[in-house]
Amino acid sequence: MIDFTAPNTEENAKILLQGMWYIELPPILNHQLLMNHIKKVLENIQKEKIGSPRYPYFRYTEDLFIKDIDKITPPNYIRGKGSEAITYYAFKKNGSLREMQIPNLIHYCSFIYNTLYVFEKLYKDLYLNPAHQNYVQNSDSYVVIDDYFVISTEYESLEEINDGLFTTLNNKIQSNEKFDKSRRHYDEIQEAYLYSVKLDIESFFPNMYTHYMEKIAKLAPYSSIGADERYFKYLDTFFQRINNNQTKGIPAGVFSSHIAAELCMLCVDEEIRKEMSGKDIGYLRFVDDITFFSDNQQLLEEMATSVQRILNKYRLRVNGSKTEYRSNGTFLEKRANKKQILEMFPYLEAEGVTCLNSDSFLHFKHYIVTLLKDKNIPQIKTILTLLLKNLSKGNLQFEELFSWFCYIFILAFENINLACHVYRLLDKIIETAKDPSPYITVLKKKTLWINTQYKDTLFQIWHYYVITKYLNSEEQDQWYEDYISEKDINPVILCFFVKDKENDNHKLVTTIIEQFKEDCMDKDWKSKIMFSKWWLPLLKIKMVDTYNYYKYMNSSEFPQLLIDLITP
Repeated sequence: MIDFTAPNTEENAKILLQGMWYIELPPILNHQLLMNHIKKVLENIQKEKIGSPRYPYFRYTEDLFIKDIDKITPPNYIRGKGSEAITYYAFKKNGSLREMQIPNLIHYCSFIYNTLYVFEKLYKDLYLNPAHQNYVQNSDSYVVIDDYFVISTEYESLEEINDGLFTTLNNKIQSNEKFDKSRRHYDEIQEAYLYSVKLDIESFFPNMYTHYMEKIAKLAPYSSIGADERYFKYLDTFFQRINNNQTKGIPAGVFSSHIAAELCMLCVDEEIRKEMSGKDIGYLRFVDDITFFSDNQQLLEEMATSVQRILNKYRLRVNGSKTEYRSNGTFLEKRANKKQILEMFPYLEAEGVTCLNSDSFLHFKHYIVTLLKDKNIPQIKTILTLLLKNLSKGNLQFEELFSWFCYIFILAFENINLACHVYRLLDKIIETAKDPSPYITVLKKKTLWINTQYKDTLFQIWHYYVITKYLNSEEQDQWYEDYISEKDINPVILCFFVKDKENDNHKLVTTIIEQFKEDCMDKDWKSKIMFSKWWLPLLKIKMVDTYNYYKYMNSSEFPQLLIDLITP
């Protein structure tokens, strides 16, 4: 059972809850409100009563471990006991789309509960017990440091973490420790080997079979440390439930999937170490990126073949087009270099206020163009982060602010992986401008292009998030009507049209219910809608507007667990 008196329990619950949201999404709900109440909800789950449970969605073992989620009524288009995930798209480094999902919050709370339930006997024992360090020695994507979960993703840079942005952890020192440890670990494994090969698993998350979660419980390291097999069986069930009861594929962008991936790949690590026995070779893995080091290039080719043979057991494949053979003396991975940035733009660490003139703007553009040609996107991201930090502190003034705004906006179109960083900075510029209207006009002009070219992507989501913040009520109504006239409305974007005014969300609620009825082809919507993708905007409305729309929002059919997450 969970020890709620332990000092790390509540913090870990909050970290896991934060991990439900992909780090590059803009604020959607009042996440702080959810975090304030997550411990209370977890305590309620553990105090579950027989006969009249507060949350009737969970099926327990005798010792109150959740083994399934079955007392729900899913929409007709969902098979079995599943729920509908919310889908949107992020961008890979090459600009192609990566499908991302937001799982149902009720289901995700069961994941938080069970993960804390096994924390001591699985995660702490695996990552913090010196006797078991051999099991994690080749992983650079460990999920626990000290007594806490640590959430990180491949696009983060240490500079951005240092500046307090783009991190899901409350403990910034812990984040820094992870990145420092990762860099030292890489150098230690590489040693003075002359060559390396990097392998990438093809469509890793979409190709993971949920049933393999239950199978790995019987393999090392878990069989060796006596891990609770029920947790692995639960993960199999959980991933099916949040993904339309499908057994192939787990959602990307969610910490539950990062954990599952790490648990699975630790078993792969075990088999790779057996293949390496007696060979002069180094091995390091970050999630699904596998790197070998050696002085013998033929040996690297042999290991690449061995890895594919091992992955066959998990129905996974190496992406041959991404395999990279390198000479370690000349290879240098593109990473943000904060020292170089501050040499170019000393005002980004200067005390007091700096006024940037036309020469400063020209200098900035020249350097950014050089970075774009060199495809050094991490460096640009860090520059945008530092600009945002200094602008937020009031340390920067601009003689030609509109020109800066327009050029920074262009960068999102130049490289779509910059969209999140660009819009964060644009939002702050608009917030600090004396007259925001010219800036909003620039954004509005690009809306049709973005809706056409980047539908359901982070680009479109950020675009609507920023614009809707600065519309008056009449403008917001018109933008809402224009948006819902489009087909395939995204529930994430609908959240940005929720009004904080009491009894002012009639149109939005009506749209959601009518859309759900159309999808579900069933008049009985009240018991099902919160297990569809529409739970997200309905929960946001419930957070800010107490009006009892359709006599549903304050009814017994609105899930009690969600009510407890948003009310004192």
